[in-house]
Amino acid sequence: MLKKEEPVVPDEVFKSGQSGESAPMEITGVLAARHTKTEVGPAGPEKIVLQGQKHENPYRMAGTLEGWQKTIGLWAQANSRLMFFLSAALSALLLELMGAESWGVNLYGGTSCAKTTTLQVAATVWGSGGLTGGYVKSWRSTDNGLEGEAEMHNDTALCLDELGQASARTLNEASYMLFNSMGKGRASRNGDSKPRKRWRTVALSTGEKTLAARMAEEGMRPNPGQSVRLIELPADAGKGLGAFENLHGHASAQEFADTIKSAATQNYGHAGRAFVAKLVENKAEITAWLQGWMRSMLKEFCSEGATGQVKRGAQHFMLAAAAGELAARLSIVPWKEGEALEAAKKCFSAWIASRGGNENEAEEETRIVGDVKLFLEMHGSSRFQRVDGSMDAVEKTVNRVGFVKTESGKTTYYCLPEAFKNEICKGHDYKLAQRVLAERGMLIKDGKNYTVKPPRLPEIDRQRVYAFVMPADEERPDSPDSGF
Repeated sequence: MLKKEEPVVPDEVFKSGQSGESAPMEITGVLAARHTKTEVGPAGPEKIVLQGQKHENPYRMAGTLEGWQKTIGLWAQANSRLMFFLSAALSALLLELMGAESWGVNLYGGTSCAKTTTLQVAATVWGSGGLTGGYVKSWRSTDNGLEGEAEMHNDTALCLDELGQASARTLNEASYMLFNSMGKGRASRNGDSKPRKRWRTVALSTGEKTLAARMAEEGMRPNPGQSVRLIELPADAGKGLGAFENLHGHASAQEFADTIKSAATQNYGHAGRAFVAKLVENKAEITAWLQGWMRSMLKEFCSEGATGQVKRGAQHFMLAAAAGELAARLSIVPWKEGEALEAAKKCFSAWIASRGGNENEAEEETRIVGDVKLFLEMHGSSRFQRVDGSMDAVEKTVNRVGFVKTESGKTTYYCLPEAFKNEICKGHDYKLAQRVLAERGMLIKDGKNYTVKPPRLPEIDRQRVYAFVMPADEERPDSPDSGF
C-alpha cells in the first residue's frame, strides 16, 4: 500500500496531484509499481512512497507511444475483439471516477483462434505483452494468489490467461472475490482483524471454455449473478479468421497474429501512462463528459425492456467504449471517434447471442427452461410411468416423478407436485419456474392455477398435477456473430 512517510525505497518515489481545487486522483495500482521516477500533475508537499514486499514490477515500458500507435493501435482498427480488449484495459482507470464496480470479460473459444494474442494486445496498455515475464498472468493460481494479483493491479487491468488451468473451486470463489473488490477477512497473530485487501480492476481473461462449462466439469455451476461479473465473450468474430476481422494486409490470420505478438514485446507501457496523465490533468472535465456519455449510451446497447442483468452487463461494455472513445479524443490511440463504440456494440451483441439472443430474458429464466427440457429429454421414459388410453399398459418405472401419456400424436408429461418442486426444479425457485414455464407454453395451466386435474392415473386418481408439453425449439443463428 502507499504510505506518506520517509522513503524506504529511495528510487521509487511518486507524486500525484490535480490542478485546480479538485481532490487528488489516487491511482495506486499503476503509480505504486514503477521502477522509474515519475510525476503526474504538479508536485505536492508530501512524497508518496511505495512500502511493501512486492518485488516484481509488471508496469514496464519499452519503445515509444508512437511506435505502439503505428502497430498495436493501428491493427486494432476494424477488429472488434482487439479494440474492445484495449478499451477495457484502459477502462479500469474510470471505475473510481464513475463509482463503477470491478468487472471482467472472458474471451472463450477453441485453440488457435487468437484468444491469447488478443490478451497480449490488451496487456501492452500497461506493460509487456510477452507471455514470459510480461504483464499477462495465469489463472493457474489459488484464490489467495489471485487476491494478491488483484491488489497489485488496482486501478489497472488484470490479464489472466487460460481459465481452464484453475480449479472450479478457485474460479467460483475468484469470480466473486475479484469483482467484489475486497479480499478475505483474516486474523493477525493476536486474533485482531487484519485490514482487508482492496482494489478496483477490470479482469481480462481467456479460456477454451466458459466459466460455467469449466465448473460443470467438476460438478459445479455458477450463479446467474456471476455471468454479469465475468462477461463471456465468444472469440470467434464470425469472419473465418478467429478473433480477427481485418488482417491489415497480412497474408493469413497466423501471420497477423505472429506480427502482433512480436510488436507486443517491442512497444508497450505508454498508453496507460498517457491516459493517467490526461485524467489527472483534466479530472473534472473528463468526469462530467463521462457521466453525460454513459447516460446517453444505454439506449444504443439495449432496449428499455431489457432485464436488469442485461442492463448491468451493458454498463460494462459502455464503460469500455467510453474509455476507447476518450482515448481517441485525447490522441492516445489512432482511432476515429465512434470506432471504439462500434467495437463494443459488436461485442455486446455477441454476448447477448451467446446467452440465447433475448435481452428481455433473465439468465435464471433461460436456465429453468433448459434444465426442465434436459430433465424431460433424459428421463422421459425412465422416470415417467407410461400409460395409454385404456390405462392397461403400465411399464416398470424407477424413482417415478410422474406419468407420460401420448394421444393423437401429442405427448403430455404429468408431474407429481412434490417431484416438480424437488426434482424437476432442483436448484431453482419452483414458483418462478411455474411462471416461466407457463409463459413459454411448456406448462399447461388450468385458468389461474399452475396445476391441472389429469385424466385418471394409476394410484393417484384425480390428484392435481403439473402438466408439461415439449414445444418446438426456436431457431437460433448458427454463429453468435450472425448479422455483422
